[in-house]
Amino acid sequence: MPVAFGMDQWTGVHRAFVIRAYYKSNDSISTAQRLFKKQFSIYQTPPTNVIKSWLRHFESTGSSQGGCGGYARSSLPVSAVLRPTNLLYHLQSVPE
Repeated sequence: MPVAFGMDQWTGVHRAFVIRAYYKSNDSISTAQRLFKKQFSIYQTPPTNVIKSWLRHFESTGSSQGGCGGYARSSLPVSAVLRPTNLLYHLQSVPE
């Protein structure tokens, strides 16, 4: 039975999976959503605007966590976080 989620109920695991799937699928949000459905067996996927927000946050901070306090931020400067080689290195280090 599919589980319904509110927009504020996506976990860090969900956000990280979508971000990783987006970059691995040649920057395709629709493919990331399809992979999300398959991975988590959840009918409802994060909407496109929510995924875009997560991507902007990830690209500016290097973190997939939400903007609320309590989460460790990267100590690297933003310019280092956004380098494609760094991004690929970190995406490859995430277990499948």
